[in-house]
Amino acid sequence: EQKFADQETEPPTVHHGVVSSLLEQAGELATRTTMDDPVNDRVDPLNLSLNFIHEAAHDLTATAEVVETRGTAAVATVTVESKTREGAVTAVATGQAVFGID
Repeated sequence: EQKFADQETEPPTVHHGVVSSLLEQAGELATRTTMDDPVNDRVDPLNLSLNFIHEAAHDLTATAEVVETRGTAAVATVTVESKTREGAVTAVATGQAVFGID
């Protein structure tokens, strides 16, 4: 949708805030897969570190992996990919998310 696009580029690209939100949500969902009660257990974002590599054109996909769970915290790495204007798929952002778990 146009309201999620960065209008400063031509053609418009996906706003970085959308990419950030997807990265956080993918990390949270991956973290939930490691929990005893993934629906009801608490997962709260504590820290997000993002690296924007390329502009996202459309069709975002996120892949997340939990790299460590210890006590009340979990760490996930996430890669967000997008189709380019030419139709190829490329990484547009990578990051790490730390979650408080309970």
